[in-house]
Amino acid sequence: MARALLLVLIAPLVATAPVLAQDGAGVGTVTGTLDLDDARWVVAGGRDAPSSSWNKNDGTWEIRLVATPEAGGPSDPGTLTIDFTAEAGATEATVTEARVTMEGKSSDYVAEGENVDLSLTAIEAGGSDVAVSGSFQATMTPGGATGLVIETQAGRVVDGNFQATIPAAADRSGDEAG
Repeated sequence: MARALLLVLIAPLVATAPVLAQDGAGVGTVTGTLDLDDARWVVAGGRDAPSSSWNKNDGTWEIRLVATPEAGGPSDPGTLTIDFTAEAGATEATVTEARVTMEGKSSDYVAEGENVDLSLTAIEAGGSDVAVSGSFQATMTPGGATGLVIETQAGRVVDGNFQATIPAAADRSGDEAG
């Protein structure tokens, strides 16, 4: 019973491993809604620019997921970037900072602070890669807003789930983080 439960919990993280081994790039997906319309993004890997990455810094993981709209999907969403910091090595990692940005036609939409609710389902480092999954909700405004955004007429609301296996960020000397 415990083994079956463990397999169910780690299956989404392991699902990306064969693709990772084939091309050396981090991969994953972000699925959810953008202004209540279905939306789906593909997480950009190590060879793509800009790309997703992670870095371990003073007992925290700094994670960046860069996701481009899925081909054939709605043409409205732009590139979605989810940045967050979480406690490294924790069994239940707590997100301490989160920021969500999306490229817009005339301006970038930004959400941070109390305008982002992000929680992790799982996060695990293996070698130079990190497998991460979770969910988020963000109320984004052009250029970002300080304080809680209640009315969303001037902004965009995005929510969904993400899962990815991403490579370590390269430091200035060209070595990988770890």
